[in-house]
Amino acid sequence: MPSLKDSIEKLHLMKPDSVAALNRLGIRNIIDLLYYFPRDWQDLSEIKTISQVQPNEKINLRATLKSLDENRSRWRRVHVLRALFEDQTGSIQAIWFNQPFVRYNLKPGREYYLSGKVYVKDTLLLQNPSYELVKDETIHSAGIVPVYELTEGVTLKQMRYWLKQVVFLTEKIPDLLPENLRKKLKFPTIAQTLKNIHFPRNQKNLQEARDRLAFEELFLFQLALLSFKSKLQALPAPQIPFDVDLVKKFVAALPFKLTHSQRQTVWDILKDLGLAHPMNRLLEGEVGSGKTVVAGVAMLEVANLG
Repeated sequence: MPSLKDSIEKLHLMKPDSVAALNRLGIRNIIDLLYYFPRDWQDLSEIKTISQVQPNEKINLRATLKSLDENRSRWRRVHVLRALFEDQTGSIQAIWFNQPFVRYNLKPGREYYLSGKVYVKDTLLLQNPSYELVKDETIHSAGIVPVYELTEGVTLKQMRYWLKQVVFLTEKIPDLLPENLRKKLKFPTIAQTLKNIHFPRNQKNLQEARDRLAFEELFLFQLALLSFKSKLQALPAPQIPFDVDLVKKFVAALPFKLTHSQRQTVWDILKDLGLAHPMNRLLEGEVGSGKTVVAGVAMLEVANLG
């Protein structure tokens, strides 16, 4: 039984070259693979009949393979594999160039899902379509299919195949969201979220997974920020007393009067500087709102201490 910490080398049909390629993507163990999210998804859930095919259209079909024929073109010595597929409404040809391995994956008399663009060359033609045997559960067709950022030496079919092997291990991943918060926000568990981000059954499941992951990222960021602030409060810092006369003299010398918001902000900052722990504030405002003069008062107080 594989575990989350196991190396990807243990996956079925994982070759050394593939391991090296996945390592370049930052994937070294199974949990890395589960957290390598798709960059996009293709919705291949709408299956049409051959009679509905239109030229220059991307289409998904379910059809039976009737025959296969392979040869090499005379002028470029390109390997050509032709296939004839039929459903209850008609027939269509498919063609693959320089992909001789396809011949061993297709068996006449069996039913396949086909996805690709339709061309017209004497007849309707699918050029280099993706294909998958019709079965109870598919991962490359007839559904919402994940698309991953790849590197040389790894294909989309391989990524989906490897992920399908280990997606059940999501049940062993601890859920970082408190259960009461998760239920209040109606988010799926982390196990279901990861399953749906890779192999969603429908658009609703996919959106729920994306929402949950986005919220979790912000939630963990806020926790880290609160932890940082808590540690900051425990650190010592020199106390800088509020020199009222110095500040009044500086403000009186300005060629303008401070607004109420500027005075309030200066007061908040000077109070913080007088505490025994580091100040942690973000000063923000529109261009021309007076951020510089506010900062100038704080700098004056600190410089005067020296």
